[in-house]
Amino acid sequence: SNSVTPLAHLDAVSRLLVRAFPTFWDAGGMDFTLGFLNSLAASVPCYDFGFVPEAQTVAFVRGLYNG
Repeated sequence: SNSVTPLAHLDAVSRLLVRAFPTFWDAGGMDFTLGFLNSLAASVPCYDFGFVPEAQTVAFVRGLYNG
């Protein structure tokens, strides 16, 4: 079934980091990336999204924001 589970801030940042293709070899680039992801996760609610691949999934997500 379709479901969302809120993520703790650190978990959200960690999940974003592994999908961000950061520049591990560049300290300045890593500092920027970590700061950006930290700010992003602090300002936007982050969730784990479990879903069934069907058309109703779109309606489920829309319903989250339309209350």
